[in-house]
Amino acid sequence: MTAWHRNEYILKGLFLGLWVFYALQVPADRTAAWIDILWVVGWVCAGLLLAFLVGAAVQMSRGLRPWHNWFGFPLVVLLESPKYIYAGILGGLVVGVLSGTAGAEPWAGKLAGYFGLTFADIKHATTDALPKDDPARGTLPGDWLLYCMVLGVVAGLVMYQFRKVDDNRWRFWGGFFATGLMVYFAGNYVSLMPGFKEPDARFNLGVYILMGLPFFYLLTFSGDAEESEADVMAWCGMLGVGLQLMNLTGAVFGSGGLAAYLIPMLLYYVYITRFLYSRRVYKNVLR
Repeated sequence: MTAWHRNEYILKGLFLGLWVFYALQVPADRTAAWIDILWVVGWVCAGLLLAFLVGAAVQMSRGLRPWHNWFGFPLVVLLESPKYIYAGILGGLVVGVLSGTAGAEPWAGKLAGYFGLTFADIKHATTDALPKDDPARGTLPGDWLLYCMVLGVVAGLVMYQFRKVDDNRWRFWGGFFATGLMVYFAGNYVSLMPGFKEPDARFNLGVYILMGLPFFYLLTFSGDAEESEADVMAWCGMLGVGLQLMNLTGAVFGSGGLAAYLIPMLLYYVYITRFLYSRRVYKNVLR
């Protein structure tokens, strides 16, 4: 494991922290929520697109041409451009999140104006930004951004240390039960937070968390570090938390919250035992 491998896990943790903060700040009002969602996700996609174009230019300078293999070229760009991909996704997320905070109006207002919006349109709803009776009021104070970022970095370092455990069995079963614990805490403690006592609020939070899954998995896939049980634990945990908060499993399968545990934990088991190690070989062969 190199210093960059450690940094990848720190950046993945930072992504999780920023995404959780973003999910908690989405307003309750549906119209305002969609503007906020499109604003943040749009910046993440824009950063990813820019990173991909830079990576593609680098590969073309080495003699590769996309029309020689339309399927293989994008994969090579992703696998050979981890620093660009990380910078693009994290950079876009940072712009999207920071532009909606209270102190960003001088520059974020101008930025929003280019898209026909005002700073009020993109401002995240926080408990210290709106009156108590405002339906668009958020759930956390604005200064929790720093807390979420720090906790995200700590989570990344924990994943990195977990990745370094030598015993495969400890890594496997530790990640397996940690996935279930994440679902448990989401189901039993999120409802105690201000603003999430109503099922609709928890459903929306679950949707926003699930929206981050493709970007997190792309970070894992394009990373220079080999995919590990820590990565699978993280995205399976996100899946389980989202399903638990949305209560879709109880409505569809009629099993209460049980399926919210079974689906991510079974996926974790199958993915690691059937696909994880072969995907490592596959990525190395492509490289």
